[in-house]
Amino acid sequence: MMLKLSVKYFFKSRQIGSILLIILILANKIPLSAQHKETKHRVNVLYKNGEPKEKGQTRNKKKNGIWNYYTETGRHDHKEKWKDGKMRWAIYYTPKHRKAKTINSKGDTTYFKDCGCAP
Repeated sequence: MMLKLSVKYFFKSRQIGSILLIILILANKIPLSAQHKETKHRVNVLYKNGEPKEKGQTRNKKKNGIWNYYTETGRHDHKEKWKDGKMRWAIYYTPKHRKAKTINSKGDTTYFKDCGCAP
């Protein structure tokens, strides 16, 4: 009798879907991969000489956010913006750390003068 009242209550309150989902997750009937568990990691790759090569973050094993890239001497070479594994833009620098060129998500490239200003 108690079970019938509980089931009727949940059907009336429209919470049966979320309650059923919780029960199935707790009973391990739904695999963890289907539970949308998000994983985030910081990535730091080094050259053999110990200088940083690239730094960034991944989300669900895909590049995400700002990634910075360096030369073997430690100079900041370029940076890229990623979202869910897709590059949105990139900025390349001169040795004096001025903009040399930019690339957008479509692959269009804009080159800059030596001063770092637009052509």
